[in-house]
Amino acid sequence: MKREPKQQPNKRLKGSLLIVLILLLAISFFTPRAIEYSDITIIRATPFLINFIAIPVIGVILLKLKKGVFKGIFILYGFLIYIIVSTISAFINYSASSNDLKADGVPAKAIISTIKPRATAFQHYWQIYFSYRANNRRYDARFRRDKKPVYKAGDTVELIYDKDFPRMYRLTKIY
Repeated sequence: MKREPKQQPNKRLKGSLLIVLILLLAISFFTPRAIEYSDITIIRATPFLINFIAIPVIGVILLKLKKGVFKGIFILYGFLIYIIVSTISAFINYSASSNDLKADGVPAKAIISTIKPRATAFQHYWQIYFSYRANNRRYDARFRRDKKPVYKAGDTVELIYDKDFPRMYRLTKIY
């Protein structure tokens, strides 16, 4: 009776990491709206954590386990494909949510609460904080302007929001 040689730990680890990577990519590209617009901050942060921490870390570990001459090419092509597919996925999700808001959005008025100047190393902008009511609940949100806004705290902005996910909104009119 012949004995099967045991698999090396690296092969098992590689297989497991590859399966986890594929699952994370699927979750990343097909994130349900219930996660994207959740009321719980850590749940809303999950796609960010998956895209910018989990997937790159697992990808680097897999590449370190890979041996061969073409390692650099795999790294380059892998990251290029990931960036291209992520960009296309984000565009498709944005378009879908915009279309949903146009079709089924609920109009609302929001009150500006605070306007704060902000700056980065490369640009100055204004962060405008506002709140609106949806489904008998108050939601706080913000948007930014590159130019000094002509409105002040207490002014009104119009928006539409999704009745199932009120955190999903678009500004429609600024007074």
